[in-house]
Amino acid sequence: MDRNSLEEALKTPFRNNKYRCDHIYIAYSPALHIFKIGITSNPKARLSQLKTTGIGEVKDWEYHFVRKVGTITAHTQEVEVSRQLYNHNVQLNYLNCTGADYSRELYRCDIKIIKAAFKSVGLTIPVTSPALRKRFVATVPKMNFLQWVNLNRENVGLSAITMEELQNSRFYAIPEDANFGA
Repeated sequence: MDRNSLEEALKTPFRNNKYRCDHIYIAYSPALHIFKIGITSNPKARLSQLKTTGIGEVKDWEYHFVRKVGTITAHTQEVEVSRQLYNHNVQLNYLNCTGADYSRELYRCDIKIIKAAFKSVGLTIPVTSPALRKRFVATVPKMNFLQWVNLNRENVGLSAITMEELQNSRFYAIPEDANFGA
């Protein structure tokens, strides 16, 4: 591709990313249990941006996986993984530099489904990470634990769960010293 063709291609943000971004990543929000798949040229700055601006009014994003794969390759892999995860796609609002928008790179599914999609493009990702082990905060609240969980769920736009759902959940670890009294 000659320089003029490259400059023309870089005029749109989507094409700009294709030729500039060389890292593919999976970010995770413990509060929403949602994964974000994207590409970037600067992983530290991108994570800082996710934590500052937030998506879905949540700013607890952490990386589950980041790998430098090269330009165009990152874009190609992101498109293929996103195509495979289409049925798990969710859209949440966020503010970008031009105003309110919806993020379309978010997925609510088991990490094993995401791992399989990444494996199909030649990338091996872990099934677990410190980010996945986090659930809201690391401390045990003094209030009723179920009420506390539901309060946090309400704060991020999720519906309340029952005690049975809490006990059977793969997403919440009930601390040994959790309070279930009034």
